[in-house]
Amino acid sequence: MIPTLTLEIASPGAIPVALRALNLAGMKPNLVEVFWDGFCHLEPIEVMGHLEEFDAAISLHISNSRFLETPEDELSGYLSRLRKSISVLAPTAVSDHVYRFTVGQLRPCFPLECDYRAVERSAVDRIIRYQDTIGQTLLLENYASTSAIGGAQPEFFEEIMSKTGCRLLWDVTNALVAHFNGWCEIDRWTHLLEKSRSLHVHVGTLGVDKYEGDYRVTQGDGPDSASMELLKDTVRLFPVSHIVYEGSAGASAEDLAQSLLAIESAALRSPFGSAGSNPYSGGGPRNRGRSGDEPQDDSRQIERALRDLYLTSTIPNDLPEGHSLWQAPLYGTPADASTAEIESRMMRAGELWLENHDLSHGRLLVLSRSDAELSFGFERAASPSESAKARGPIRRRLLSPLRSHGVGGYLFAETDHRL
Repeated sequence: MIPTLTLEIASPGAIPVALRALNLAGMKPNLVEVFWDGFCHLEPIEVMGHLEEFDAAISLHISNSRFLETPEDELSGYLSRLRKSISVLAPTAVSDHVYRFTVGQLRPCFPLECDYRAVERSAVDRIIRYQDTIGQTLLLENYASTSAIGGAQPEFFEEIMSKTGCRLLWDVTNALVAHFNGWCEIDRWTHLLEKSRSLHVHVGTLGVDKYEGDYRVTQGDGPDSASMELLKDTVRLFPVSHIVYEGSAGASAEDLAQSLLAIESAALRSPFGSAGSNPYSGGGPRNRGRSGDEPQDDSRQIERALRDLYLTSTIPNDLPEGHSLWQAPLYGTPADASTAEIESRMMRAGELWLENHDLSHGRLLVLSRSDAELSFGFERAASPSESAKARGPIRRRLLSPLRSHGVGGYLFAETDHRL
């Protein structure tokens, strides 16, 4: 089996760069991967139109579904919308993540690793429901473990794959993060990879976090040598159908093309030689020898979320459970907050809304202060030729309580209108 090498398309605005990169690399893959979080605000027929020029099948990759944590009614709504899109787009594969999206009542800055033993039973039930609703086998991606709970990851995947029929999306860079951090050795995945009839593989960039000092997936300049080596071993030893390069956000077409050619040369064209001993066996260089039983310390996640999302040092008193991530800066606004601080919080909320960590479907967010003549507007890009827009501060209260929703001292409305 000769794998197809392709790109992940993060948003409508990334389409022209991806097309040029593939052209520069002389590649015409039979599949492109669509990062659904960046497209889900569009109607599926619009997405089809934007992707026509690739002349390829698509797969959908989802990050922020929260399918393990979201309430039943919200999960039903999400799966119903996704099924509608799948019926139009007909993806060859749908993939998601086993993530944790809450720390107590807080939303963290990025998805966290689950306590696999704690969520196993509920995960099986929800994966079955997920697959039954969308009418497809779900691919689930391994996590880039930075803590002890990662030690339970292979056994968890074996259990859910056995009980639900879901498949592993093998991210080689994530696996190396867990391996080099000493929480989950590469060779513990071998038996699951051997069972796979057709592997969908991701590759990115491995780096070291300058603050924490541990290994992370980074926004680097291209695939790192360790990821390339493990990718080469994966292609040599297991049946790989597709390799998706997750390039850095904002990378140029020239840089993406260079990365694609480097992956092709290292993993697909270089001599494989004979199968030998696993170069990753025995644990990573920082192996702690843990089993995944240790409790997870969320203190740093809480500190970072309060600093970067909630813009405060203490958990807001008015914070409800299950709030949208984009609303984080609006909670806990001090009663004596200056106009400048209020504007800063509203702008930060709008920036997070544009990033769409909540998979919302509106194209326009209007945000007003409930007790002042102050509003902002934010519009998501609807086509490859557009950019996201932000308008404000507008010295008017554009919303009334009767026609909007309230968040703390703010009003908001999401619509399909344009600015």
